[in-house]
Amino acid sequence: MTNHSRRNFLKGAATATALSALPLTAKATTGLNGKNVIVIGGGFAGATAAKYIRHWSDANVTLIEPNVEYNSCILSGLVVTGERTLDQVSFDYNTLQSKYGVNVIADTVNSIDSGNQTVTRSGSATPLPYDKLVLAPGIEFIDPGLTGGAGQFSNFEVLQNECPHAWKAGAQTTELKNQVDALQQAGSGTLVIRVPKKPFRCPPGPYERACTIADYLGPNFDVKIVDPDDSLNTIGVLTNVFAGLFGSGNLYPNIEHIAGEDVTNITSGKVVTVSNYGDIAAQVVNFIPDQRAPAIVRDTVGGTWGAVDPVSYESTTTANIHIIGDSQATSQPKAGHIANSEAKVCADAIVRSLMPAPMLPYAYPMTNSACFTPINSNEAAWISAVYKYDGSAIVTEKVGNSPTYNEENHEVMFDWANNLFSDTFG
Repeated sequence: MTNHSRRNFLKGAATATALSALPLTAKATTGLNGKNVIVIGGGFAGATAAKYIRHWSDANVTLIEPNVEYNSCILSGLVVTGERTLDQVSFDYNTLQSKYGVNVIADTVNSIDSGNQTVTRSGSATPLPYDKLVLAPGIEFIDPGLTGGAGQFSNFEVLQNECPHAWKAGAQTTELKNQVDALQQAGSGTLVIRVPKKPFRCPPGPYERACTIADYLGPNFDVKIVDPDDSLNTIGVLTNVFAGLFGSGNLYPNIEHIAGEDVTNITSGKVVTVSNYGDIAAQVVNFIPDQRAPAIVRDTVGGTWGAVDPVSYESTTTANIHIIGDSQATSQPKAGHIANSEAKVCADAIVRSLMPAPMLPYAYPMTNSACFTPINSNEAAWISAVYKYDGSAIVTEKVGNSPTYNEENHEVMFDWANNLFSDTFG
């Protein structure tokens, strides 16, 4: 593939999957104005679903999201190293309201009555009715239980504040940046990154973070990756890129990958105990907890993650509730780009089902996942995969990747991200 064609492929990856849904729904703009669709969660999945349901129909769409801005996890690692600001990766919902007519409510959902098909939120005692409900609340962290003992943190919240995960972009990103900056100013020291157990949001993310922070800090600092499931060896072709980066003789000899072990204790002095490895005296601990679907999903449809029918992302346990993004339980990765792609499949299926003459969803939907991984401040690698539901399972249709990292990939990374940001929030 030539440089030019590769660049065009990558720049278009963020919007390619929208095209497959357009022919049957682009003209379905009347007849749904009495139908109510509620979307819970305003990230890449929820915002995209709300936008495209309105783009393809005149259904009444309400997006409920507690934050007035969405802080993107995509590119947020560059905030930690000072290459981007948090404002540069934060997006409001003004365009969804003014251009597409989405009713955006800044509030928290308290409960869902799936029998009566209503949603109750904190800011109003009046339940909101729905014909279709889309759950896209992202992830919830699982308390690792490293609290309560001598020298430990008093509770999970304190642990998260002192050992920031920064796996939900925002205040945690800023806290991790501040701690990394303080470590750099000290001139030497150790940072520990704890990788969560699978499945988790953004599979290459912990290793990407290790690289960019090691590059930012320099060779006088040690970075240790504690990886319980050895997830580095399960991220496909990017494994080969990372395998040539860590340890003696590689680009980052100061990065140690500790595979198959887990953090069993962290003292308030940030001494990290690792099973079958020993204690690590750290100045910064980036503890990324294990993850599951938030309580609003688990309490409504059951399961650790929401099981869905891939042709529509409708729950397999609860009618008229659809689950997309990180909360759903398919074999697809949990990441922003594919959440955007899943949302379009879901939006198309919802519009079809609500039409005056309902139509079945497309039987063999396809989704696309692209991911750029910065290796340092001017080089990156990438991977892209196309998934297809074949009637019984989601199968990998095609995979493309960069065999290594380079400056061109780093440049195209921003084109890809900006296309995705625009397609979701613009």
